[in-house]
Amino acid sequence: MVLEAGDGCVRDLIEIQRVQMGQGFPHPLMGGGRPDDGPLAIVISHPHYDHYSGLLNLLSFLHLLRRKGRIMVLYPEGAVAVEGMVDHFLDTIWEGPEFTLDMVPLHGGGQVDIINGVSLRYVQVPHRNSRPGSVGGPVPSMAYKVVRGAESVAYSGDTGDAGMLKELMSGASLALIEATYPEPSVDGVGVHLTLEEAGSLGGYAKEHWLVHFTAASFDRHHHP
Repeated sequence: MVLEAGDGCVRDLIEIQRVQMGQGFPHPLMGGGRPDDGPLAIVISHPHYDHYSGLLNLLSFLHLLRRKGRIMVLYPEGAVAVEGMVDHFLDTIWEGPEFTLDMVPLHGGGQVDIINGVSLRYVQVPHRNSRPGSVGGPVPSMAYKVVRGAESVAYSGDTGDAGMLKELMSGASLALIEATYPEPSVDGVGVHLTLEEAGSLGGYAKEHWLVHFTAASFDRHHHP
């Protein structure tokens, strides 16, 4: 499973390949060493470029590897940028892929079985468009929990509402939580979590990592 497909995801996967194959492990995108060994899920939290802009490269790389079987792209319903990138991939490759590409739009909350006993819980969370000095309207966004047996990884995605994430983070083996703002900002309400909010959420999981840092994360004079 690939969680998020931002710029550089193929580069990072190639680096994982280099390390794992050096240790005797198979190519991480080739299943158990065969290109048709099981399905692959690509999970995207929301249609902001740092979370989906590498999807075209990733699909092209899988096509180059002659990956077979089923590839699922799971994403929030209404994320037309994600759908458009997949359409661009299909429209521009010179021969059709050997894999079956299934688009799985998600809405509200629920659970879907994905691969080899792995399930994906999802919950729709509020998030907004933003750039320094400007905040825009809502963007479809999801938080996720990947569950396999007794192990689970919870992922906040990007959101400005910590309260909606407490149940999802509860009991997770590992929680990945965005911590973008150094402190609350009136201008940035509903956009991102603060360091304090993220750290508090981490207490609901057995272990947590804070992610999505920017220069603004530690700048107490920052405004979105």
